[in-house]
Amino acid sequence: MKILDKIKNNGNVKYFSNVNKGIKPFLIDELQEEYKQKKILVILDNNNEINYYFNLFKGYFKKNNILKFPSWDNKPYEEVSPSQNILNERFKTFNFGENKKIENDSLLILTNIDAFLQMVPNRKSLGEDNFYLNTKDNFSLEQLNKRLNDIGYEKVSVVLEPYEYAVRGGILDIWPIGAENPRRIDFFGNKVESIKSFNPISQISIKDFNSIFISHSLESPRSKKYNQSFTENYRTLFGPSASDQLFIHKLKNGIRADGIENWLPLFYSNKLCNIVDFFNIEIIFSDDDFLQKAKEKIKIILNLYSENKKLNELDNENVNCSIHPNTFYLSNNQLENIYKSRSFKEFSYFSQKSSNASLDIACKQNLEFQNVSSSNEEVINRLSSVIRNNIGNKKIIITYSEGEEKKKALNLVKKLSLKNLRENISSINEAMDDFDSLDLIDMPLQEGFELPLLKVITLSEIV
Repeated sequence: MKILDKIKNNGNVKYFSNVNKGIKPFLIDELQEEYKQKKILVILDNNNEINYYFNLFKGYFKKNNILKFPSWDNKPYEEVSPSQNILNERFKTFNFGENKKIENDSLLILTNIDAFLQMVPNRKSLGEDNFYLNTKDNFSLEQLNKRLNDIGYEKVSVVLEPYEYAVRGGILDIWPIGAENPRRIDFFGNKVESIKSFNPISQISIKDFNSIFISHSLESPRSKKYNQSFTENYRTLFGPSASDQLFIHKLKNGIRADGIENWLPLFYSNKLCNIVDFFNIEIIFSDDDFLQKAKEKIKIILNLYSENKKLNELDNENVNCSIHPNTFYLSNNQLENIYKSRSFKEFSYFSQKSSNASLDIACKQNLEFQNVSSSNEEVINRLSSVIRNNIGNKKIIITYSEGEEKKKALNLVKKLSLKNLRENISSINEAMDDFDSLDLIDMPLQEGFELPLLKVITLSEIV
């Protein structure tokens, strides 16, 4: 299915109109093909949508050059830390060069508005406090234990999340930041005997590895070097304090400081950068309400800063001073500059004014199934009418997700007494060979859509 013939050799398109939720992933897929050898950023609404698109692109579109960059799951200035699983996913994307399946010159990164607004350490920081450990290396358990402690890994009795390690006899378990699963390192004397990934719940080994990459966390640094940098920067900005409730004294006493990640710029001597610069992004796609939503979020961040600043003024000995938002988040001016650049392109649910910068995808919603009662008879009649009026003239496909939905879809279409029904087709492109048949395809779309030669109906729209 090709929907972008009009965009060939036209890099001036900034707006794609009549793009609904159903057609959007197909449009992004074709745009990535059109902008080959480019690093592309897609800005979605939230982390759930990031996961949905990631699973769809990996499962249905079979893409390997795709990464997730979710937003933290805490609030600005809140003294609650983001989850290690979120930090782990983000580090995996920061360090995508370690992924052998990813080609550096062609990349699709899925993020959301919150993550887009938050700045990150620069790429130089990736090269600090990391090392490889290989099987057969002469490296003692005691050396590794000390090295991990030095770069901030937390020693626990059982490893259950990233950035933790545990020691039992001649075995060291570790969950390296950025790894999908923890690793078990078996020592024989002062030599690394084996490295295996394992399930942290069942403790069963999964796969053998010849080496392991171990790094500090870019966004939750805990080494002495970074703690010292934080303390110096905090005192330079806000002066000394004697209260043991503040971050600087918790760091000095080796106490875990929840929420200190919201003061991330103080860990680094260099200014943080935006994710467009970090990943060298060349093309950005978002919905057309992006700028409004982003500015609203910046306003909320500024209000939170003002509230925290007032609290600090009332009790500066027991309330951590707040860093200015412009050190950790995009300002309105920075946001506008990125938005106005040629690299920024928008999807609109509605029609745009005709111009050289706008391309109409000519996609329609499936309005036939709106305001349909839940009665089985009316659903059958409406679906039968849609099929009868379109089959032979355009391809009709009903999509479902997972096994139970397939049973529902089959039970539904069997009541239509169709002569040509196929349930073994795996993709829309494969289905386009026969306009006289109805195809059922396993494809978890959020919404159906209609093009001049294609009508895709989701099961959730019908029942």
